[in-house]
Order: sequence, then C-alpha cells, then structure tokens
Amino acid sequence: MNVTIPPSRNHPPATKYPPTSLKITPQPQSAKNKHTQIIAFIGYRGSGKSTIARALAQKLKYPIYSSDQLIEKTTKSTIASLITKKGWASFRTHEFTVIKTLLDNHFLSKKHPKIILDCGGGVVENTSLMDILSHSQVFIVYVKCSFPKILHRLERTPRPSLIPDLTLYEETKRKLNERTPLYEKYAHYTLHNYRHPNLVLATLLKHLTHRKFIIS
Repeated sequence: MNVTIPPSRNHPPATKYPPTSLKITPQPQSAKNKHTQIIAFIGYRGSGKSTIARALAQKLKYPIYSSDQLIEKTTKSTIASLITKKGWASFRTHEFTVIKTLLDNHFLSKKHPKIILDCGGGVVENTSLMDILSHSQVFIVYVKCSFPKILHRLERTPRPSLIPDLTLYEETKRKLNERTPLYEKYAHYTLHNYRHPNLVLATLLKHLTHRKFIIS
C-alpha cells in the first residue's frame, strides 16, 4: 500500500484536529467487528508498543505502518525537529492527516489487506482521530507498562518537552496520569507489557486468535 500525503502547514490536551473543513468519513459502527482489517497499538512512549507491534507484524506477515515514521516521511523532518520548529499543534495535525489518509487508502483498496498500525503515544489526545479509529474496522490494543520502566526508556531517547519547566519525571508522571484513562477508554484489549517480549507476544496472539481477529 502506497501512502501519498501532501504536506500541511502549545499542545492542548484532548483537542479536535484538524479544522472541521476536512471531511471525515469513518466506517459504520456495525462493520467494526464484522471483518477487522487493522490492529492498532496505543500506549505511552516507551511502553514497548512499537516493539510488540513490529513483532506481531513479523509473526503474522502483515504490513506495519508507524504514524511517527509517516509524519517524518511527509514533513522530511524528524519528530523532534518538527515539534521544536512548529509546535505540538502542528504535530497533531500531521498525525491526524497521515493516519486518516492511511485508513482512507486502506478501506478504498479492493484487496483490503490486514495491516498493523503503530500509533504515537499522544494519539488518544486527538479526539477527532480516535473517533475515526473507534468507528472503523480497527482493533485497538493498549500496551500498558510500569511508570519506572517507561521513565528509564525515555531517559535514553529524549524528545522536546510536552510541558515546559517540568523535569522528565514530573512530565511523564503527569501525562501518564492524564492519558491512562483515555488509553483505557479507547482500547478493545489491554496488553500488560511486564514480561519477556516473547511471552507478551504469545499472550496477544492467543487473545487475537480466540477473538477470531486472526485466522490461520
């Protein structure tokens, strides 16, 4: 699947992005559980969701798309550079555009291949986007991890602060507390990432098979 997204041209929580002039065409709610086509991963940055998403894609041989990588490809900029130059609101608008375009291209495709979508950690604050994901043929997996483990990972991969004047510890604690109820609200399944990745993947595969979201 080729995703062609034209470039578009601070960060309030739970905001509607982008402007309402952009047409939104979610799939009917009745179709959501009929034929799930997309498994989307949500969770805080550093929770291990990208690792699990890649492992699942490799195991099932499904194409995988990362919203952050699509944004970087579209803007020809790193996420950190985009946020520093344009701000979080611009990032959220790009996030909406790349994911909605991916979904539109997918559902307009005659083949409807099953895919994996690795969403950014703050996607749940983008309510317009989550409305679309929640009303599409998408199974949403929330990868949950402990605060200490998340913090340890974030210390190794710095990114511009979400909240100026707060330490990484303070910011992560606050944002995790704000986002956790949203992750839980939108998730169809919560995957606890506290064990070896192979065991976590096995747990997810068992659940997906039981729910008939994957059929060999």
